[in-house]
Amino acid sequence: MELTAGILAGGKSSRMGQDKALLKTEGETFLERSLKLFGSMEEFGELLVSAAEKKEYEEICTRARKQVGAAGKHVGLALDGRQGYGPLEGVYRLLQASQNEWVFVAAVDMPCISREAVRYMLRCEREGAQAVLPQTQGRIHPLFGLYAKSTIPAIEEMFRQEVHKMGRMQEWISVKKVELSEGGLPETVLSNVNTPLEYEKMLQREKGGSHESSGYYIQ
Repeated sequence: MELTAGILAGGKSSRMGQDKALLKTEGETFLERSLKLFGSMEEFGELLVSAAEKKEYEEICTRARKQVGAAGKHVGLALDGRQGYGPLEGVYRLLQASQNEWVFVAAVDMPCISREAVRYMLRCEREGAQAVLPQTQGRIHPLFGLYAKSTIPAIEEMFRQEVHKMGRMQEWISVKKVELSEGGLPETVLSNVNTPLEYEKMLQREKGGSHESSGYYIQ
């Protein structure tokens, strides 16, 4: 089954103080690393980037399109239509734009994601579910998992009710909850980089040659 990879690049990044999608590590932006990761996986025939506005994203997508186009993969932007709804708006636009029934959504600021983690989620049973999301210590993580197009009406109802929080989606849709530990994956897979201090620590680990917490290193 062919899938769409949806990268959530938009956002205010208020705690970071700058656009996290454009932060660099080893000469590449977080967004470029994410596109490289999903573009290297045969499961995905389409790569979409969710963003509040085009910014430099359009140029990055154009370069990615040249890299993966030979493999028949489509690369595109899905721009927000409304402000103030955060990642919920991003997921909505990704689902609308997707050529496929299922979209694997991942936030751009998660440096520990890997092919192994993505494929573990893809192998999970989806029958009867509209979303497949990881759970750790009883907490759902909505920014790393699969969403079906059938969730669109539910998200539109959330908009009508002025509900903005991704975590509340499970009140409107059927969610398959997956324990990462059952797949032998550490909880750090879901770690993200939110502040300048966290970003600096990530860079220091890379300088020290420790890649264990950085899934962007494609293996």
